Amino acid sequence: MSKEPKRESLNNLQNIFHRILERYLQTSDKYYLNFIQDELPRYLSIRNREFSFYSKPVFKANPRNQSQLIIDLYNDLNEIKIQILAELNLKVFTLNIKRFNYIYFKSSGWQYQVIHFLQKESSKRLNQFITSFLIHGSFATGDFLKDWSDLDTKIILNDFVFQSSRHLDYAAKWFRKLSLLCDKIDPLSHHRFSFLTNFDLSYYPAFFLPKEVYNYALLLNGQPEIKINLRPDKDEIKKQMIKFVGYFKDKVLDKKYSRNQGQFKNDLARLMLWPSLMLQTKDIYIYKKYSFKKAKQEFPQVDFSLVDEAGAIREQWSGSNLLRYYPDSLFTLLPFRFNQIIINQYKRYLNGRPLPKTRKEIEIFTREAYYFLKKTFNLIKNEQK
Repeated sequence: MSKEPKRESLNNLQNIFHRILERYLQTSDKYYLNFIQDELPRYLSIRNREFSFYSKPVFKANPRNQSQLIIDLYNDLNEIKIQILAELNLKVFTLNIKRFNYIYFKSSGWQYQVIHFLQKESSKRLNQFITSFLIHGSFATGDFLKDWSDLDTKIILNDFVFQSSRHLDYAAKWFRKLSLLCDKIDPLSHHRFSFLTNFDLSYYPAFFLPKEVYNYALLLNGQPEIKINLRPDKDEIKKQMIKFVGYFKDKVLDKKYSRNQGQFKNDLARLMLWPSLMLQTKDIYIYKKYSFKKAKQEFPQVDFSLVDEAGAIREQWSGSNLLRYYPDSLFTLLPFRFNQIIINQYKRYLNGRPLPKTRKEIEIFTREAYYFLKKTFNLIKNEQK
């Protein structure tokens, strides 16, 4: 087997495991079981190896097997890494993260009280399993939009959490509880925590989070120094772009346009991330806020007016967030499932509120977004031939 197929297989296994781990650490057992039944066969088909402990009935009867599956998959990834990583010449980078100082941000918004609570509770409950816990994005730089911005995180897990099912089950219990604080800050967010492992650091794709973005991150807990072995990820960036094009294509062909705030916010977020992806195809990795201007410089033939329109909608996005009054302590005192129900009910309320555009305007906007993404992606493909 040549080096490239080996690398591609390892990349795919890494991405599948990454999705499995994030679901397990942040969602209910029922949701995770449905998810794993789709993802595990993909892993096994690539790995061409059977896992004797895997049995759907056993999963349902004994939830502890869920964590054992993740441990075995993680060990499997490391076995493969030992076999082929020596063949790959990866560049090593050392990143140094500045520490978060609550006093400095205390008066900037109620969201920082939530972040400070997250800092204290993660240190108290999960410190033994975390190498570094950082925030990035607009809450790290302080230029967040109070009615729009969500909380972006990176949590680097150490290998101690994968040493036993007991460790992983305990970690999952508290990560699930604390991850709901991301929903408190932005109830319409489409993500919660984002995790990395030691395996990821030793085989790091920039699309997980470009190393340049760490310059703007802040450390909540753990070690400020992070070392990564950077691997190529051009093919995965293209696959991600294809998914973005497909996302809007399906909406247009199926005529299933966004009908609530959460859906439309996701449309806007994807469109505003597109310039960063375009730049990454040219090996240009910068903080997203600066990608809009840079993309116009690197692609002068492209009309980015639709991205500018999305940015204007974001700037004018308004609405109150009543979850700010829900006590932080209840996220640790009450069961995960109870708090999740509270948040989901509030999301339904928000999604019933008026959109910033009419239905017809959203249909036109979505079609234009699809044509824009399709056209620029084809442009990039032609330039790279």
